[in-house]
Amino acid sequence: MKMLASFTVAIAFIALARSQGIVDMKCVEMNCKMEFTACTQDPMCLKAVGCVGDCVKLDDINAIQNCTSNCAFTYGTSSLLNALSCFNKYKCLNLPEIPSTCKGPDNVKIMKNITLAEISGVKLYVLRGYNPVYDCYPCQTQMVSGDIFTSNFMAYDVNPEEPPLKPYTETGIAKDLAPMPGFNVTIQFGLPLISTIWVFDQVGDYFLAYYCGYGNMWNYEGGFVYSTKTMIDESAIAGIRESFMRGVGLDFDKMCSPYKEMCNKL
Repeated sequence: MKMLASFTVAIAFIALARSQGIVDMKCVEMNCKMEFTACTQDPMCLKAVGCVGDCVKLDDINAIQNCTSNCAFTYGTSSLLNALSCFNKYKCLNLPEIPSTCKGPDNVKIMKNITLAEISGVKLYVLRGYNPVYDCYPCQTQMVSGDIFTSNFMAYDVNPEEPPLKPYTETGIAKDLAPMPGFNVTIQFGLPLISTIWVFDQVGDYFLAYYCGYGNMWNYEGGFVYSTKTMIDESAIAGIRESFMRGVGLDFDKMCSPYKEMCNKL
């Protein structure tokens, strides 16, 4: 019975991949058969695939990306990561293209020249984020120490039998952008994500950053308000709002608040 169930689910996996046009199955058969087979034999990997299949039925691209990220955090296993890595390596993925709106360095106005050394080794709380997909996970902190980038955050677990929020740690390789103030970050999560983060100003105790990144065919941009404090003083908001608009043209009032009071209790 187990073998029959596994075979049935594997067929469902193939049907899903073909119907959504996400995976080129001929490419998988030629280049990633071992990794694909390992995923079809892993119940958690199959749950991730089924979860993503529900996500791609949504209409809004931000909702799709948030949904698929939560699927990966909830059901992500080594077999899923290995399959994604292989699919990406041999270009077996047909991801919908998201046009880039990223600003190049010529369009980022540096308001204050902040060196990476000034923030290196310091745990910074993400008090505001701009990108609704990547910046708004609860309880985010980030730190660059040497060439290591570490981000800690809470992610939503879509499994109804588990707590709704779970802690995660993401690490990557950081490279100083000197003489520009900022750093590059490369994170491997099945698909490589590469971001350039410019720390373009400091308002009081708050560092302001804009980033541009890409992963496979997906481009994305966002912004952060960093601080060693866990909240923004009301007296600093006007200056932060003006700096974001003048420096990178982002509306501070549209930013989310990832770090909240409840984070201290988790």
